[in-house]
Amino acid sequence: MIKIGINGYGRIGRVIHRICDLYENLNVVAINDINPDINNIAYLANYDSTYGPREQKLIVKDNVIEGQKGRINVSIESAIENVAWDELEVDILIDSSGITSNLESSRSLEGKVKSVIVTNSPDEKFVDRTVVFGVNHQTIKKEKDFLISSSICDAVAFSPIAKLFDEKFIIKEGFLTTLHPWLGYQNLLDGPSKSYGQPGKIYDNYALGRSSVMTLIPKYTSAITATYKILPQLKDKFLAVSYRIPTSIVSSGDATLKVEKNIS
Repeated sequence: MIKIGINGYGRIGRVIHRICDLYENLNVVAINDINPDINNIAYLANYDSTYGPREQKLIVKDNVIEGQKGRINVSIESAIENVAWDELEVDILIDSSGITSNLESSRSLEGKVKSVIVTNSPDEKFVDRTVVFGVNHQTIKKEKDFLISSSICDAVAFSPIAKLFDEKFIIKEGFLTTLHPWLGYQNLLDGPSKSYGQPGKIYDNYALGRSSVMTLIPKYTSAITATYKILPQLKDKFLAVSYRIPTSIVSSGDATLKVEKNIS
């Protein structure tokens, strides 16, 4: 049984927990979040506006959450290094907080957990490897790769297709357009665009501060730079643009490719 810890129990963290519950060899034993209300943590996990209610509900007993596989210890810490993950016997720690300082502090956990997986695509200096399953997961070196990035949603969707086309036809250049649902740091009403990963920072992209529920917002996308980390042979061959759209889920991408080999 692999014991999982989740740091940052928001949208991604809660979905990861649901996925772990589907596998007999994965057991979530620890959750850390800045939400101080453990009953609310369980409530948000049990009833999801996007993915629906949990089949197996989480129950709070004596300030501990009871899941379908046993007790889940809950801590309320803003910094990932302040949690005693080793005492909780966590094997793999998943950082889905999105907070840059947590990523920077994850190295201090070597020797306390076996591996840390971060659910975004940070600068390569912070991680040992960026991995998308079906593309480059076989490159993982268990003995050396302590801090692993699982990349971002756009790159997870695009890189398998890009790999296939590049292997078959050799991509010379391309352009990618993505339609991306709103994210938690966006505004319901017009206002400044505040960073989630770096609390207190205000983005200079004024359009991103517009109401997310009634606006199509053009913006720079990190989908391509994230893809380059997975498929370095494509570096500098793409341009890309993204539109934040007023939906809570489901993305779309359109790629135009120029290739060396004849397709027909």
